[in-house]
Amino acid sequence: MTLNRFIFCFLFFLSNTIQAINLQSTNLYKTQLVLPETLAEKTLGSAISIFGSTVAVAATHSESNRTGSVYLYDALDNWQLTTELTSGVIDDNFGRKIALEADTLLVSADRDDNQRGAVYVFERHLSNRHQWQQVAKLTAPDAQEGSLFGRGIAIVNNKLYIGAPSHQQGKVYIFSRHENKQWQFESSIIPEDSQALRFGDAIAKEGNTLIIGAPYTN
Repeated sequence: MTLNRFIFCFLFFLSNTIQAINLQSTNLYKTQLVLPETLAEKTLGSAISIFGSTVAVAATHSESNRTGSVYLYDALDNWQLTTELTSGVIDDNFGRKIALEADTLLVSADRDDNQRGAVYVFERHLSNRHQWQQVAKLTAPDAQEGSLFGRGIAIVNNKLYIGAPSHQQGKVYIFSRHENKQWQFESSIIPEDSQALRFGDAIAKEGNTLIIGAPYTN
């Protein structure tokens, strides 16, 4: 088995809770996550996200136009594999990017529908912390073939930021979750710089600051 199929977690345990990791500590423990039986030709660890005791690990296919899986592990259950999420689509590159916050998980499938792209939203079931259900499949309101919607994603509270770097120079879409728990398109951002290319390839949000990558600029 090749090394790129493994994820190693270094954890610092104190009083039966997971604390912040101090890489200088001598009390680090290495845990190798269990390889899923359904891994097949997919590579585990192509994208990862963690919130609380839950870890989401993507496994993308060796062929980028094929679908992948997202596996959920729980630290409170000795890092056991609890859930596998899939899209049911053959050629969407499901699992390209993932973002986990609280009980909401985003999974991008940037090659869905002739590479127009899509982002799946899953939420944890209230009565079963290991059960997740799909609540939305988001697409761009002005979707174009080859846009790669979902190549960059971020979630902060009740807002989603989704990049489509191949929509002309690139574009970032903002979705909001309303009181009825439905996700709705709110607005979009396009680059003012005419030299910016692949705008939205990567996204990060913290506080009032939104960072958008355009890696092919200049």
